[in-house]
Amino acid sequence: MSSSYDFGRLADPIHHQTEEQVRWAAQIAESARGMRDGERVTLGDQVPFPWDRVCIFGGGASETFVNETLGFTWLAQRDFVEEDRQIWVFVHDGQVGQHLVLSPPLIGSRATQDARMGLCLQPQEAVFTVESFSTTAYRRVFWMLD
Repeated sequence: MSSSYDFGRLADPIHHQTEEQVRWAAQIAESARGMRDGERVTLGDQVPFPWDRVCIFGGGASETFVNETLGFTWLAQRDFVEEDRQIWVFVHDGQVGQHLVLSPPLIGSRATQDARMGLCLQPQEAVFTVESFSTTAYRRVFWMLD
């Protein structure tokens, strides 16, 4: 791991990550670390599984908010997305096919200031531009929705 950015907290057992999902999240985070500002990222090129839409949820998103955004029940009562985490829920054939947990969050949008996000995108819409900011201690990378 690079000391310039903490990619060590990628998955949380609370969100029932499989080893494969943890590995995919780690690969995405590692790929993001090497990207330059202004670079374009297509989410479909970053994940190795089929999906029809992805919904992105940030810290504070409750099970009610997540389930209402998805349009079906996925999370159990009293589940929520913890602070400084982001869950990407990939829906395929009307159900959750995969979900990845990234911490710190990677995807941003200027369209919403709500930390819970609740942003759902079709594959052709999931195109981002890399932006970062640096301090003397670390570099923080974001994929900003165009």
